[in-house]
Amino acid sequence: MRLTGGMHDGDYNYTFKTEGTAGEMKPSPDHLPKDAKERKTYPVGTGFLDYFPKAAAEVAHVSFVGNLQHNGPGAPLHWDRTKSTDEADALIRHFLERGKIDSDGVRHSAKMCWRSLALLEKELEAEQERNAKKEIEDEAK
Repeated sequence: MRLTGGMHDGDYNYTFKTEGTAGEMKPSPDHLPKDAKERKTYPVGTGFLDYFPKAAAEVAHVSFVGNLQHNGPGAPLHWDRTKSTDEADALIRHFLERGKIDSDGVRHSAKMCWRSLALLEKELEAEQERNAKKEIEDEAK
């Protein structure tokens, strides 16, 4: 298992580990199970994007608007994790305003969803990191 470093492939920067960096978060090649049969239980297209195409578009728009807000016009679209890190509190704040439009013209419900996904992403990354550390410790024994 590769724990550090990254590679660049066209327009995508695949990051393996970002702890302690403010770097971009882009798709990681190890985000799905390696086993083909188990991988079939993660139908990202038909089980997520096909279910929620309008919501996915709105959440993508939140990323765009947030990038303008936090990184400025002309900055490449990226998630700077050093800025606005209070996912749980922001999620609840947007939940309380659900059904309304925020001052920047974006739906609070879309921002709530973005924060929920950010919270889940960080939880999954932390679990992956714990598992990787355990694997290294077990191999050292």
